[in-house]
Amino acid sequence: LTLAGLLIVVDASPAAACSCVFGAKGAVAHVEAIFSGSVVEDESDPANHEYLFEVDRVFEGDVHERQWVDSGRESPGCSTTFDATVPHVVFGYGTDPLTTDQCMQSIPEDETAALLGRGSLPIPGTSPAFGDSPSWRIFAGIAVAVGATAALLALASRRLRQHVTD
Repeated sequence: LTLAGLLIVVDASPAAACSCVFGAKGAVAHVEAIFSGSVVEDESDPANHEYLFEVDRVFEGDVHERQWVDSGRESPGCSTTFDATVPHVVFGYGTDPLTTDQCMQSIPEDETAALLGRGSLPIPGTSPAFGDSPSWRIFAGIAVAVGATAALLALASRRLRQHVTD
């Protein structure tokens, strides 16, 4: 009986880490950018997946000729990878870099025109990579300022308590 219970536990399938509300066709209404292109650079490591795409057509949003896409930083359980040997239709949200995940799965190339139209040309140049975005620097600056203020307040509070007890 104990062995049977152990076998059930060992054989149990892992719970899904990613729960998607809609498929690729439903994702069209929930993304900031959609484009077709191929991976030209892969800056992935075990925790983050960052890809630079050479963009062919833009179907939605502001997308550069060379567009960075992050997959995994926001929700590692939902991260996705891209095969550099085949073109992709990428659904992205956020900005600089765009972010995507398993819930934003690509659609077959033959369905692209019917669903998204002909598209347009991308913006010239390369989008900022993660950490290069001015908004990221502003956020980091604010975080440092808040941390420094909290440290100064804690130090002032401690000195005030020491002064009162002396």
